[in-house]
Amino acid sequence: MNLIAKTTLELLQSLLPPQTVIHVGAGKGFGELHFWRNWHIPQALLIDADETRLAWAQALTEQNSQWKTAARVLNEKDGEAIFYSASNPDEDGLFDPNQLQPFWPNLRVNTESTRQTGKLDELLAETEFASFAKMPHQWLIIDCHPAKTIIAGSLGHLANVDVLIVKCALVDSTANLSPISRSTIQQLLAPLGFKLAVTLESNNPKIAHAVFCIDTEAKQTQSFAQLEARTHQINQQQTEIAAISAQLLAQTNQLTDSHNLASRLADEKDALTQTINDLQQQVSRVNKALEEQTQLAIQRKTQIDQLSTERDSTKQTAEQRQQTIEQLTKARDEQKQLAEQRKTQIDQLSAERDAAKQTANQRQQTIEQLTKARDEQKQLAEQRKTQIDQLSTERDAAKQIAEQRQQTIEQLTKARDEQKQLAEQRKTQIDQLNTERDAAKQIAEQRQQTIEQLTKARDEQKQLAEQRKTQIDQLNTERDAAKQIAEQRQQTIEQLTKARDEQKQLAEQRKTQIDQLSAERDAAKQTAEQRQQTIEQLTKARDEQKQLAEQRKTQIDQLSAERDAAKQTANQRQQTIEQLTKARDEQKQLAEQRKSEIDQLITDRDAAKQTAEQRQQTIEQLTKARDEQKQLAEQRKSEIDQLITDRDAAKQTAEQRQQTIEQLTKARDEQKQLAEQRKTQIDQLSAERDAAKQTAEQRQQTIEQLTKARDEQTALRIEKQKELQELTENHQETMRRQQLLQEELIKAEGQIELIKDLLLRESDS
Repeated sequence: MNLIAKTTLELLQSLLPPQTVIHVGAGKGFGELHFWRNWHIPQALLIDADETRLAWAQALTEQNSQWKTAARVLNEKDGEAIFYSASNPDEDGLFDPNQLQPFWPNLRVNTESTRQTGKLDELLAETEFASFAKMPHQWLIIDCHPAKTIIAGSLGHLANVDVLIVKCALVDSTANLSPISRSTIQQLLAPLGFKLAVTLESNNPKIAHAVFCIDTEAKQTQSFAQLEARTHQINQQQTEIAAISAQLLAQTNQLTDSHNLASRLADEKDALTQTINDLQQQVSRVNKALEEQTQLAIQRKTQIDQLSTERDSTKQTAEQRQQTIEQLTKARDEQKQLAEQRKTQIDQLSAERDAAKQTANQRQQTIEQLTKARDEQKQLAEQRKTQIDQLSTERDAAKQIAEQRQQTIEQLTKARDEQKQLAEQRKTQIDQLNTERDAAKQIAEQRQQTIEQLTKARDEQKQLAEQRKTQIDQLNTERDAAKQIAEQRQQTIEQLTKARDEQKQLAEQRKTQIDQLSAERDAAKQTAEQRQQTIEQLTKARDEQKQLAEQRKTQIDQLSAERDAAKQTANQRQQTIEQLTKARDEQKQLAEQRKSEIDQLITDRDAAKQTAEQRQQTIEQLTKARDEQKQLAEQRKSEIDQLITDRDAAKQTAEQRQQTIEQLTKARDEQKQLAEQRKTQIDQLSAERDAAKQTAEQRQQTIEQLTKARDEQTALRIEKQKELQELTENHQETMRRQQLLQEELIKAEGQIELIKDLLLRESDS
């Protein structure tokens, strides 16, 4: 530190001597801002983000118990922030060292970490550092960046600070360097009464230490204003004292006159004594009546409070039921809208089902027509075949035909072998499809069991969620009721506290009156007149209490009428709620029925669609068979024509070959029939396998949906359980506070009773 800076700080010390120094960013104990350690400061607080860097202060804190250290990261608010560790440890902090490269080109960031931050005001509010928050004439030194956020977190403590020294940058308030700019810090401190006194240079021309001092002129002006207000208050008190002295002087003169008249009043003493006794009895009677009226008024007030509470509770219940009515009305409208939508879907699906049925009927008619045509073609083919048989028996010379028939035999033999092989393959396929069908059925049964288990779990989760929701609603209601009771009892405590203060003030006034009456006790006539006035006042108070009791009774009647009306309104709204609940349940039941009808119609539509597709396939097959029969009939007709031409040849060979043909034809027909049966079984098993596969996929989807629903219900149950736990804790906290309020209320009532007893005792004495 140069000589000018040292001289400036020493001069500032002589003008504003510090009793306490708070050094933020103390580091390892080196630097230009450690000048104050040679001033023998009685109390000091050293703060740094790294606890290891404060090891040098251990010896100082052991020598002086008023010196403390704290390892904290200070900021303008509580929370978490990124802490930068730079290549130069003196630039560690919440400000990015990369922004300082215009001043320190070789400065780099070593590490970044998330640290917990706090405000200086909250640090000084802790028990260990509470003494620093109360000490006046402090110096606050901020030897790190950014000073702006640290000052923003210590606004409550700046009232005790006379000198503030901060590390800052001599640049304009740009967006990046605004938190460390001297102009920004100066703008922040100006409204708080701090002025820039001097700027001390450092080893970098762009980095300096700005010294801000409290504006003593403004502070003195404020002190003078407070002093003038205090002087004015003292003058008013002196005026009141002078007035009281004048009253006391007048009372002294009056007592002197009374003493002179004592001899004259002695003769009237007996008569006045008798009068006083009579008046005392009247006072006792009036006091008794007043106490009865007071007790009656208290009872009436208690009834009024109770009825007001019941009215408010009933009103709140009515509002809650009104809200329930609105919710149920909204739910009823939604159910009604859903029912209309379901009805629209039902109508649409009914139309689709009717259209599908009509299409199926049309295709059924087409099937019947094609079946009839196929039967006619088959009959025609049989007739042609009969003609072939007849012509074959008539062929006498059929050498050429015999050769052809021989080829036919070979082809039929080959076809028979192929049909036999095909039958074996079809049988293998049938066995395989049977196995797959059994496996698919087993998988479907397993998935059905899984569906039932998941459905049961989903219902249990849903029921548990509803129970938890009921508990949460009940705890919310209890919490609100407890909160309302706590607020009412807090108001009652405040009223009782105010009444206690009034009773205390009244007791002091009564004590003053008692002293004054004791001093004037010798003037019996004046006392009698005062007692007479007291009787009149008590009589008036009794009448007022009686009138107040009548007013309270009127209020009680009015509140009773309001309570009955509120109860009637609540009952009506309860009936409305029940009606809406019933309507909602009916709408819900109707919606479920509509949904069942929709599902049934969807099923019917799908079945009709599937039937139509099957019938379409049948139509195509029959059309194809009809075309084949027609082609076969034409082929047979050609054969007939050729056989008619060759009928006279090879009759004997034809007969022998005919027998062979008939046997092979029979075998071929049997094989063909067996193949058709196997094919039918294969088609049936394939359909069953596809249906089982489709059922398994549907059940798999159902399992996935139920699993998802179960997971959602589980998550909802966990969330509701957390809410229930929080509400339980809030309810316990509310009950604890309610218990404390009840104890405070009992204490306040006891103090009021004690004050009443003291007043009664002083009145009796």
